[in-house]
Amino acid sequence: MKHHLMNERGVLLVELMVAVLFIAIAAFALTTMIEQGRIMINETRHRIQVLNRVQSQMERLIYLKNQNNGEVPLSENGFFTDTLYMRYNNDEVTVIPLTAEIRMIPSSQTNNSGRPLYYDITVIYSWTDIAGQPCEVALRGLY
Repeated sequence: MKHHLMNERGVLLVELMVAVLFIAIAAFALTTMIEQGRIMINETRHRIQVLNRVQSQMERLIYLKNQNNGEVPLSENGFFTDTLYMRYNNDEVTVIPLTAEIRMIPSSQTNNSGRPLYYDITVIYSWTDIAGQPCEVALRGLY
């Protein structure tokens, strides 16, 4: 009976089936690792783009402060929405809504002209990533 389960080289068919099963499991694991790597790369790109948005908002507020003789218009405080367009795995463009908040707190200390010595400025961007996890990037500084 064992003779019927062997090929011409003497390898059991069960051994061949185990080898094929092992190769299939290894291929599945490799495919999964590659896909997870792509997801991580895309999420990193996404975070970099959001961080660039946060940084540009902060630079805009500093520019406004410099243009207004050291004062930032308090009308800049508050929430607003922004949109990020991402392409995942060279597929179609995905629109990701961002919620942004700007908090500006003037210092209680003032200079000779009555203006605050500095502003505590925080820019926060929040969103939900592709996996449905909440994410947030914040940048804070005293200017």
